[in-house]
Amino acid sequence: MFYKKSFQALREELKTEGNTEHIVEVELRNDPDNEHSDSGKAVAVYIRHKKVGHVPEWLAPKVFDQLEPEGGTVTLGARLYLDYFDAKPQKNSVTVTLDSRLVVR
Repeated sequence: MFYKKSFQALREELKTEGNTEHIVEVELRNDPDNEHSDSGKAVAVYIRHKKVGHVPEWLAPKVFDQLEPEGGTVTLGARLYLDYFDAKPQKNSVTVTLDSRLVVR
């Protein structure tokens, strides 16, 4: 719900009403100043320069620590699901595809 405007902008850019999947690039960026992170190691998720969410808090410290030596950012492939704008609740989602640049254990 926090990123509803970002998902709407992506719907417009991708010329879809919703209920569609898209293969996209995501940028994971360390977000150490995020006040909502209990660990202080939040990782933001961006698609086409729009913040669409964060890596879940339980996983963020592991990702954060791997990104830090790489300048705090990495670009990976992902699946983006865009729900209809007026769906209640909206079920937009991003599923990141891991490769050798990011290992989660």
